[in-house]
Amino acid sequence: MTPLAQRATRALHLARAADPDHTDRDTSQPTRRLRAHQARELAALLGVDPGHVIATADPNRAYGSYPGHLLTITDTTTYRFIPELGTDTVFYLLGPCPGCGAEVPVADIAQLADLGHHLTAGSPAPFHAQRWDTNHQPRCPHGGTD
Repeated sequence: MTPLAQRATRALHLARAADPDHTDRDTSQPTRRLRAHQARELAALLGVDPGHVIATADPNRAYGSYPGHLLTITDTTTYRFIPELGTDTVFYLLGPCPGCGAEVPVADIAQLADLGHHLTAGSPAPFHAQRWDTNHQPRCPHGGTD
């Protein structure tokens, strides 16, 4: 197998691990292009191999009738991000909500140093509630609107 074929096969395995039915989704061409663009932007922002960034439909967030975009980075650890609505240069790192345990935005990442700050801020890292996120559980003190 050629090096390109090996990398492509590895990327497929990573994509299936992140979203088992990702190749079976009926996704419009503009949506696929936007997700691919966001994946490249996140890879460049964080300095990771683009083959390690998997862009899929977000099973927990939708914008009207359109599913949100979920970006999964598989390194020695898995990191998951959603893009800030209306931009492809700021991403929200997802992590557990201290109030309900749901996977919600825990830090906004506009540069690699932002992720470093979050990861080295102590244990547990400071939580900045994103009340707008729909993945909070009912009656979560961090969910809902202000």
